[in-house]
Amino acid sequence: MKKTIVSVVLAIASSVAIAWEPSKPIITLIGNSPGSGNEISFRMVQTELEKKSNVSFVIVNKPGVSELVAANYFATQPADGHTTLVAACNDIYVAPEVWYPTATKFNAMDFVPVATIGKAPLAFWANIDSKVNTPQELIDAMRKNDRKINFALGSPGHRLALEYLIENQKIPHSHVQPIMYKGGGAALLDVMGGHVEFAITPVATGWPNMPSGRLKLIGVASDKKLAGLEKYPLMKDTVTGLTIGTCWSLLLPPGTPQNVQAWYRDNFVPILHTKEIQTQFEKNLIQPAPNEHTPEGVKESMTNLRRIWMPVAQRFSPE
Repeated sequence: MKKTIVSVVLAIASSVAIAWEPSKPIITLIGNSPGSGNEISFRMVQTELEKKSNVSFVIVNKPGVSELVAANYFATQPADGHTTLVAACNDIYVAPEVWYPTATKFNAMDFVPVATIGKAPLAFWANIDSKVNTPQELIDAMRKNDRKINFALGSPGHRLALEYLIENQKIPHSHVQPIMYKGGGAALLDVMGGHVEFAITPVATGWPNMPSGRLKLIGVASDKKLAGLEKYPLMKDTVTGLTIGTCWSLLLPPGTPQNVQAWYRDNFVPILHTKEIQTQFEKNLIQPAPNEHTPEGVKESMTNLRRIWMPVAQRFSPE
């Protein structure tokens, strides 16, 4: 009896002792250059969380090799809650071990998800001076052999959409030149500057540039019309099955203790449900992902993402 009482007391004391809070600024790694969807979505949540707590976040951009520079570094960091990674799902979860077998030093499924911050469908963009205005006109231009069609891509995850279009429409690969950038923001800068005619990035990274009049939206790879984009074509109406997006998930290093996970669950996740964040997401065409606000929800979604897009990823090299 005494042993039972002692065990209960110790269990209660232990549960009180394991409460955790950050003791210093939290480093948040972004595997792309500034202006990426990872950074845009996280900064919105960061601002609201810092208002409601004494915690501060320091964003560190580590672009390179489709986010692998950041992810490889992240995988080696202490699981003490003071280092996080905002990962673009397609790059980190779909097929890094296929695209970069020697450079990938992690298993994405070993990372500890906090939640998916938000999602956005991929979009096909053109320089404002391009004569291409619709998905069909884009396909027609790609079929011709009078010039090579260049696409600025923020990551191999964005190239999945291009490869699907090429295969579906039986377009010769020799007619198309993918150009890889260290993030969607950098890719769009070259399109707006007239150095590359087309780009594929999340709609959320390109939409803020539309008012400048230097960027044209050709089509959205969504399964339905988005609020505010009703007049723009859906790619699937021309290319059957072309519905692909990206998402941005906050991750903790492998082996992160439950008490650290609990702090993020109790502090980070509620911010995603606030009116302030929902308003900002709507304004920036970022879709909430309430089914992925738990580790289990994120892992289930990423498993499904791999099942759908791994076969496409295995058919090309991003280099």
